Amino acid sequence: MKVTAYPKVVDLQNCEDEPIHVLPQIQSHGFLLVVDKSHKIIQFSENSLLALEIEEEKLLNEDLSTILEKEQYVFFKEWATKPVSQYSFKVSIKEKHFLCIPHKKDNQYILDFELYDNQQSVNVLQQDLLRFFSNLSNTLTLQNLCDQTAVHIKSITGYDRVMIYQFDKEWNGLVVSEAKQENQTSFKGLKYPASDIPKQARALFLEQGVRIISDVYDNYHRLIPPINTETRSLTNVGNSHLRGSSPIHLEYLKNMKVAASMSCAIVHEGKLWGLISCHHNTKKFVDYRNRQSCAILANMFSAQIGQKLSSNYIERLNKASEIRAVITKNISKNWDIIEGLTAHQINAASLFSCSGFAVLHNDEIVTLGNTPPKKEILDILEKLHLANKFNKDYFVTQCLSKEIALPNKEDEKKYSGMFVCKLSNAIHEALVWFRPEQISEINWGGDPHSKALDRLSPRKSFEKWTEKVRNTSVAWTDYEISNGRALNSDIKNVIITKFGELELLNKKLSNLNQELESFSYSVSHDLRGPLRGIDGFAQILLEDYGDVLDEEGKESLHVIINSADKMNVLMDEILNYSSINQHEIIYNQIDVYKLCQEIIKDFRLQSIYPNTELVIKPDISPIHGDKTMTYQLFANLVTNAYKYSSLHPTPKIEIGSYVQNKSVVYTVSDNGIGFDQKYAQKIFGVFTRLETDKYEGTGVGLAIAQRVVIKHNGNIWVTSKKGEGTTFYFQYE
Repeated sequence: MKVTAYPKVVDLQNCEDEPIHVLPQIQSHGFLLVVDKSHKIIQFSENSLLALEIEEEKLLNEDLSTILEKEQYVFFKEWATKPVSQYSFKVSIKEKHFLCIPHKKDNQYILDFELYDNQQSVNVLQQDLLRFFSNLSNTLTLQNLCDQTAVHIKSITGYDRVMIYQFDKEWNGLVVSEAKQENQTSFKGLKYPASDIPKQARALFLEQGVRIISDVYDNYHRLIPPINTETRSLTNVGNSHLRGSSPIHLEYLKNMKVAASMSCAIVHEGKLWGLISCHHNTKKFVDYRNRQSCAILANMFSAQIGQKLSSNYIERLNKASEIRAVITKNISKNWDIIEGLTAHQINAASLFSCSGFAVLHNDEIVTLGNTPPKKEILDILEKLHLANKFNKDYFVTQCLSKEIALPNKEDEKKYSGMFVCKLSNAIHEALVWFRPEQISEINWGGDPHSKALDRLSPRKSFEKWTEKVRNTSVAWTDYEISNGRALNSDIKNVIITKFGELELLNKKLSNLNQELESFSYSVSHDLRGPLRGIDGFAQILLEDYGDVLDEEGKESLHVIINSADKMNVLMDEILNYSSINQHEIIYNQIDVYKLCQEIIKDFRLQSIYPNTELVIKPDISPIHGDKTMTYQLFANLVTNAYKYSSLHPTPKIEIGSYVQNKSVVYTVSDNGIGFDQKYAQKIFGVFTRLETDKYEGTGVGLAIAQRVVIKHNGNIWVTSKKGEGTTFYFQYE
């Protein structure tokens, strides 16, 4: 966006928006020229006229070749054909020696000219850098690294104070190391709010690397003309080494009693990790080559940060990987996620320091340690989801009460820290770790909440100001977040592996099931003919030769006829069972009360079992399903109830329904013989009969009932107690 005028008033209310990259003022330790593509001077700093001993009218639109000597102009042209950063060359103008530091911006060339120091030896600088790199490589900890860097930069630059300043996630800065004059108050351990170095300033540090203010009380030089004639806006001088500073920042430094400063960016993994911040009590200029040495030192420091953090990170990661491997193995033993995460000595709470852990999976919640009540955990996850707090598949916070409202003040202390990894897109499928409040103190460099002059100027006091922080847990480190997400990924892999195995097994079972159904259907159908022959001939023998057969012969024929009848019933059941999957569902609204009355009549149940009391609840809900299959379902359950309660002195059957989780559940109950609840799954198997002596049956009826329910995407289950009766429950989708 083009800026055509710099704000006339800059204060704390608008400093975040201040366009410091186009500040049209230049520091006095050098002069600046802006050159177009044809190498014509289109803009210059006011002090250029004195340095070049030229009049304004002659300098504007002058060709750069008339200002530089021929050899120097060749250097510039070679650079301009392929501009690179951190490039400089020596120039001599009017018997004065300067160092020209060019850079390209917006298709124009911006040339900084600083006085050149002939006394400085490049070899000395190189040797110093090599020694420093060797020393840094030998440091054992990050703190040692910071301390050595601060001391070394103070020694080569001569600044009164050098600080290593580290940013946190909110861009507040902490002074982690310091080298200073003996009579100065220490700033080490003090924290400074993010507003001290606003966003646009951090962006320029990241881009430029080194920034110097040689004199806080300097009278800056304006650019002539103020508006760039080509871009018709203020010139972007963000990468100029001479760029002036925001008046709000200068006032800030004056309040700190600082007269000169230099800052070097510390960049780690492409982000601004911190700054090497140098302060001096009087004005001070450090030449370009020394500043570049500091930039190189900062780069060396950055590389060592990665090494120091990586070694520590890898060590902790390896330890956590071992724990994750044990947990994954435990999960894989029985393919039980909840058991694997919670039921062993090494569990999910062992992964890193926490006060409590919860796993939510398959509508079950299991907790370890100190966690909120289960319902409250669900409410918290619901609130986080509605507030869009999740970063892809996880959420992490030190202060949960800042993110969402908690039920009470005590929870703000007990569950301050929370780390959530989602097992799936479902809200209630997650791993959750908790941490309690850890009351801590932050030592600020001055009260960050105090703003002078009606909040328009920087604070004037930088004395230590202590703030007590509550409802905040120990921070979740990067490696802890990585390990939590890695465990989450391990579990997903286990689920995918198990799903793949189950899918393959299901396919095999499906194929086998189809073959068995086809076989059952064929066998049942093909046996009909021979069975009819056996039954028919037995009937003929009994009718035509019954008078000549003895009692044993007649009894044998009756056994044959009865066995044939039972065989016919069994084949009917097998055909019914096999045909269910082939049957296409035709959905209807079915009156269950009338359907049950129809079954009683069709099977003559009142005649066969006259002592049985039948109660069909008049308010029983209608069912939406296939009428033929639903008839089979109720017929099997109701005839079973009559059969197995028939020997009770006062047999009673009840058929009803109720609503559970917005779904209608149907029940068929009897007060018959019942069975041991441990057989509640087995009872639905084909040809499974728990009682074979006193009660007739094929062992296929309940298998048919289950298949009908499954065909309707429903669920069927049973509760029973031996000697007291049985209740079957089912629901359609």
